[in-house]
Amino acid sequence: MKLGLSQRPTGPGVKQALAAAGQSRLMRLYEDLFAVIGVNVAQLLISRDDFSDKARFLAVRNTFWALLRLGVVPIVNENDSLSAENVANFGDNDTMAAMTAVLLQADWVFLATDVDFLYTANPKEDPNATPIYAVE
Repeated sequence: MKLGLSQRPTGPGVKQALAAAGQSRLMRLYEDLFAVIGVNVAQLLISRDDFSDKARFLAVRNTFWALLRLGVVPIVNENDSLSAENVANFGDNDTMAAMTAVLLQADWVFLATDVDFLYTANPKEDPNATPIYAVE
């Protein structure tokens, strides 16, 4: 762990503080990996609120398009360091990726995930959930 803690601390703002500390390490990894192929990256932290407010939605979309026009790969992550416990978040990276694909009007979205299929419901909560093999 970056901070050298032997156990996870608790208290107000601790989850957000740990997320903030981890962001620099994550971005350093992306910077180093993409530098090998000569590509620049930029971090774009978003929240669910960025999709429900028109001005914020447009600001995020414009930032994405500007980065892409500049040849910079946006590294997208949820803004965990500023999210409050009682504020709606994405819940998972798959949802954030899908919403970002909509924001960009992408033709495709590919998910690197630990889930085997798209299901009719959450299989961890619903024993009747069945896999969906094709989405038209």
